[in-house]
Amino acid sequence: MVTKLPVKILNYMIDNIPPFAGIFIIHTDSSGKVRKWFGSPNRFLSGDEISNKRYITDLYPILEGLIPPPGTDFQLPNIQLPDNVYTDIHIFKENEDNIWVFFMERTQDVESIRQLIQSMNETQLQLEKKQREAENRFCFENPFGRLDLINAVAFVKNSDGTFTLQSKVTTWLTTLYPVMGEKKKNIRIAEYFPFLELFIKEAQNHWDSGSEKFFNSDTWIEETGVGNEFLLKAGAISYGGKNYLILRLLNSDLSEGQQVIQKAREQELLYEQLNKTKDKLKQLLEYKERFVSIVSHDLRSPVASVLGITEMLLNDDDFLNKLDDFNKEMVIGIHDEMQRLLDYNDKLYHWSNLELGNFEIDRKEADLNDLVGKSYKTVKARLSEKNITFENKVPEFLVVSVDITLFLQVLNNLLSNAVKFTGKGGKIVASAVQKDNLINLSIIDTGTGMAEHTAKTLFDDDLRTSSPGTYGEKGSGLGIGIIKKILDAHNFKIKVNSVKGEGTTFTITLPAAK
Repeated sequence: MVTKLPVKILNYMIDNIPPFAGIFIIHTDSSGKVRKWFGSPNRFLSGDEISNKRYITDLYPILEGLIPPPGTDFQLPNIQLPDNVYTDIHIFKENEDNIWVFFMERTQDVESIRQLIQSMNETQLQLEKKQREAENRFCFENPFGRLDLINAVAFVKNSDGTFTLQSKVTTWLTTLYPVMGEKKKNIRIAEYFPFLELFIKEAQNHWDSGSEKFFNSDTWIEETGVGNEFLLKAGAISYGGKNYLILRLLNSDLSEGQQVIQKAREQELLYEQLNKTKDKLKQLLEYKERFVSIVSHDLRSPVASVLGITEMLLNDDDFLNKLDDFNKEMVIGIHDEMQRLLDYNDKLYHWSNLELGNFEIDRKEADLNDLVGKSYKTVKARLSEKNITFENKVPEFLVVSVDITLFLQVLNNLLSNAVKFTGKGGKIVASAVQKDNLINLSIIDTGTGMAEHTAKTLFDDDLRTSSPGTYGEKGSGLGIGIIKKILDAHNFKIKVNSVKGEGTTFTITLPAAK
């Protein structure tokens, strides 16, 4: 397995991944679509199947938003998979379109940690008892006295959520953050001590109660850039009508149990940050949906009005006879551009809703020949304009179960593309063949075709560039994306065969209605 991996990946494994009992590797593109995998997936996938048609976030939802990673590499320690399997997950970005995800089994390590935590319970309880006794001896008659003598500093909480330093600066504080020796007001404490972000939220209820007793945090570790570690503890208290946050330096000798607790707390903070990112992303998607809906709705009416006026003018022979050739072309150009803009507006609306999942498949039985006939009517005028022959060879009484509105959108887009890329005097054929319970519906054109690489990657990306048609027709680049989304929602398959300069065939495979 290892000999098949790139040198960069081997170097990453040597430098970043410790000795392991079991490992599984998945290679994806930048969107998370699986390309290859190495090793046995049995321990890492419970009842699920991996293939190069799937996305890694479908197999492991915990990786949602982390593919591609925010940096060159990213690590998630001790992640629990189904069947009580624990693994470290390493995500490595080789380049912009090659992502490697390493799963290193740590089940035995986690079980050992659990036993260690259990064995350390009594020692931990004794330590906390001694700390509570020390806190009870801590006198706050003068809260701004020589707190530095006991390696403590005091901050008062401001109404805007920031803090002001209210005691002498200690050596350990300036070692961690030299700026604390200068900036004493409007301090956003959680930016310096991320561990305190959750604690401050928990402490707010205690402050609101006005209690003059300590509300204590767990202990945590802060590290300097040169590797020095400080074991800290925070306390919240109300005194004299003000809310105080006290930070104290504890004995820096850490037991294994304390280190385990520290790692667990760090993971909790990581999940909290991921949840914040998820909420922000959800909000952005809602804004996106609202924006696209407003634009699509408000744009459609004026565009449709202008299009209607131009169609009326083009059907008025008296008006056209008064125009010279240049002005006729101008009116025709306005009509064509308005038609294109209206089509783009509809595609934008459909694409947005398909992307956000704001649609439901409403299947109904329909005759496939009849659906092709309805779609033909939408391109009939353009076929006549380019003198293109169209044949509907789909047999009658081939009944399929589809969402008629969405499936017609697929046929409209396929026929529109066929007309766009077929030259004057060309031919387009719609045909269908049933074998057993499957129907292969093909849209065949004698157009310009496409390069082999273009055909192979046509359905890979959600957003695509658009090429001009044989008459210079412009497109939005959204049509193929909409086709793929709609067919995926139906669980139908589509493939494309194309030869440059000879034509293109799109084939949809779908089941016949029972």
